[in-house]
Amino acid sequence: MVFNTSTNSFQFYNGVSWINISHSGIITGAANKIAKFNSPWGLTPSLMTDNGAGIGINTTNAIADASATLDITSTNKGLLIPRMTTAQRNAIATPAKGLMVYDSTTNNFSFYNGTAWTDLNGGGGGSNWLVLGNNIYNSNTGNVELEHLHHLQN
Repeated sequence: MVFNTSTNSFQFYNGVSWINISHSGIITGAANKIAKFNSPWGLTPSLMTDNGAGIGINTTNAIADASATLDITSTNKGLLIPRMTTAQRNAIATPAKGLMVYDSTTNNFSFYNGTAWTDLNGGGGGSNWLVLGNNIYNSNTGNVELEHLHHLQN
């Protein structure tokens, strides 16, 4: 890219000739909407809003809820957070307290509690209790007192 002082314009070389970089016309948008390119020179409002306090991602043009930094709204889609193996998760340099990932090795959501990675399913390393039908299984050590205990399995 160069600035041509004869034409007072920026130009880029497309492999054959120098082309002026220019645009004329009015760029339209919507209040609080983040713009996106819809052609080489055209901008239109995107599905994202920014009211200066939070980001909203939705199809309704709603701004983010005042209590949220990020507000994602959908009636037919979910949130897909980063997915990685345990080794990849453990390789994250200085994870922030509260950082969350999906661990594809253990098939669990994990968050960093400021000291260690913790699975969301049991608060620290797996489910402590499994309820299957009328039976209760305890994977912890200690005493369990249950009335009408029909089956106990380690």
